[in-house]
Amino acid sequence: APFDAEGWFRTGDIGHIDADGFLSITDRKKELLKTSGGKLIAPQPIENKLKTSYLVAHAALVGDRHKFASALIVPNFAALEPWARERGIAADSRQELAEHPQVRLQYQVLVEQVNTTLANFETIKRFRLVAEEWGIESGELTPSLKLRRRIIHQKYAAMIAEFYADEATAQHRIEAIRGLTRRALGGQPTAEAAFDSLGQVAMEAGLTEAKTDDVIAGFKLAAEGWRPRSEADLMRY
Repeated sequence: APFDAEGWFRTGDIGHIDADGFLSITDRKKELLKTSGGKLIAPQPIENKLKTSYLVAHAALVGDRHKFASALIVPNFAALEPWARERGIAADSRQELAEHPQVRLQYQVLVEQVNTTLANFETIKRFRLVAEEWGIESGELTPSLKLRRRIIHQKYAAMIAEFYADEATAQHRIEAIRGLTRRALGGQPTAEAAFDSLGQVAMEAGLTEAKTDDVIAGFKLAAEGWRPRSEADLMRY
C-alpha cells in the first residue's frame, strides 16, 4: 500500500528528523546494505563524507551480505595529479598513480578520518582506488549524477570479490572443523589423533587459543559419549 497505518506516504526514502523537527532525506531504502550480521548501512551519507575531500571524485560503498563494508573510490585526478607532482611522485598512467604506496596512504588516512565519525559496523575496512573516471556515458552515473550501483557492482565484480576472498576461506575451514567433528562422532579417527587434528584446524581458522580449547573440550565430550541433538548443538563447540 502507498500509505502506512498512520497516513504517511511510503516514498522508499530514508530520512532523519533533527532537533528542530526538520526532515532530511539521506538515502533510498532499496540502496541500504545489510551485513551478514544483520546490520543496516546507509551508503550515501558515508560516500558523501568521503567526497568532502578534494581528492575524491566518487565513492561507492559495497558489502551487502558480507561481514563488513568496503569502498571503491575514484580519485579526483584533476587534484591528485598536481598533488602527486608536488611530492615528487612519478607515474606513467593513472593506474600506476592510483597504486602508488604514497597515494594509497593518503587515501587510507582519509578513510580512517571518516571512520572516526561512524558506528563500528559502518566503518570501511577495505578500499580500492579506481583508475577509471565514472560518468553518464560510461554507465556508472545517472543523468542526475547518482550512482548506478548495479552497473558498478557488475563492472567491478572481481575487485569487490577480492575484498571478501578470505570469507570463503574461513567458511571452508569451518566446514573442515564440522567434518572432523562428525568423523569423531562416528569413532574415526582415534581420539588423540582427532584432538590434534581439530586443534590444528581450529588454530588455522584464526580461533584464539582459548576458543580452540573450547572446541577441543566439546570434541572430548563427543568422544566420551555425548551426542548432539541438532546441528546447533554440534557447532556449539
